[in-house]
Amino acid sequence: MIVLAAGVLVLGACGGSGSPAAAPAGPAGPDHVTVANFAYSPDALTVHVGDTVTWDFHQPEAPHNVVSGSGADEFNSGAPQGHGQFAHRFTQAGTYSYVCTVHPSMKGTVTVTP
Repeated sequence: MIVLAAGVLVLGACGGSGSPAAAPAGPAGPDHVTVANFAYSPDALTVHVGDTVTWDFHQPEAPHNVVSGSGADEFNSGAPQGHGQFAHRFTQAGTYSYVCTVHPSMKGTVTVTP
């Protein structure tokens, strides 16, 4: 009986959906971008020189990546991933556009201020 009650509590804490594709409602922090539902959220972020931006991947059924264009602070998360994180520290002011190379309609920008 106690085990069953604990099981009910665990299911309630998980929301009962059991869906591994469920993404958090928003970014994990001010310098975090959630990558889920074929979108970057937020898709535009402003940080300061020296800040690190972290992209949190939450879409295992359709992996994504983060690849910037060219510039002094070029970045590339590598192979597409469904779970995990990628972080990049910005060392120069400017506006940096990025895209998912697997899903080119997914676009974002990071504006870095002094």
